[in-house]
Amino acid sequence: MSILKKGSKEMYCEKCNWEGEGNFCSWCGNKAVSKKTSKSYEQDNSTFQTQDISWYYSFNGETQGPVSETELLKMLETGYINESTMVWKQGFQGWVTIEQAGISIPKNNAAVVKKISNKPIVFLVFVPIISSLLQYLLAGWNQISADRLFYIAYMLNFVCCLIDYSRVKKAGYDMSKLNLVFLFFLPLYIYRRVQLVNGRKWTLTILWMAILIIDILIPAEFWVKVVNMSNPEMISIVKDGSFEDFKDKTVGRIFEDRLESCIWKTYMGENREIYVEVSSILRIEDDESDVGYVSYNLKTTFELGMGSSFEVVKMEEDGEAYTDDEISTMLSYLEISE
Repeated sequence: MSILKKGSKEMYCEKCNWEGEGNFCSWCGNKAVSKKTSKSYEQDNSTFQTQDISWYYSFNGETQGPVSETELLKMLETGYINESTMVWKQGFQGWVTIEQAGISIPKNNAAVVKKISNKPIVFLVFVPIISSLLQYLLAGWNQISADRLFYIAYMLNFVCCLIDYSRVKKAGYDMSKLNLVFLFFLPLYIYRRVQLVNGRKWTLTILWMAILIIDILIPAEFWVKVVNMSNPEMISIVKDGSFEDFKDKTVGRIFEDRLESCIWKTYMGENREIYVEVSSILRIEDDESDVGYVSYNLKTTFELGMGSSFEVVKMEEDGEAYTDDEISTMLSYLEISE
């Protein structure tokens, strides 16, 4: 590791004696003030002048310092660093942990701070896309417009933030810098939470904004294709239903009695319509054929309406769409309509 020289640090935290650049303390999140206007800095600085300011520490792979042992203790108390943080000063043969260096918080002053990971925050960063996927999945299963489920994103954000907030509080961090109001504004919560626990600032917040923009730009057609899957409940609506002109048999029985290899599936249209599609093989007797019949691939599409209503909206034979008259003729042949 290379040793960095202590640069210009114009700002000062009157709570934990942090010095650096920026409007907020990197250790505790408290608002920093200018050294020139801080009376406590003059008092604290006179004390620091008599201390051994020769410690360097590793943070996020970079060497920081020099700082005094008092400053190291303050960082330990706020959770900015921990006992496993690597430190060095002149006279050491190599880098050692703070614990190995013999630096520890006095028991009567020790704050119970437990280091926690950023994994929950990383999940929060991807909430915009996760919530969109949930919206379209639930919309498909419940046969409603995805727009009606807009509240899913807000609920998911709030619940995840609340769980993470409880974890941070339980770990012993100073929660005065992570107000509950932030739970209602995700980017600000991410920024202040990461700053409080890890000292980093804008990285994850910027990533969340980028994910949000991507989610906004993703067209509805993409989600429609993603969530297209077989839904047994929707298929049952058609298979267990019947037509007005032929109520003594269900649609499922008629299709599966008269057609072969029936495969049922559901999908959502571009305008969020719900469709049930059945692919089948139609065999018609033909004395001129060597096998005595001819086969056609028949695909029938039903559109679901309100409640348990549905109608045939499309039929294809070997990939060619039927006209409305041809659909009526085929339905008559299958004894679905007169």
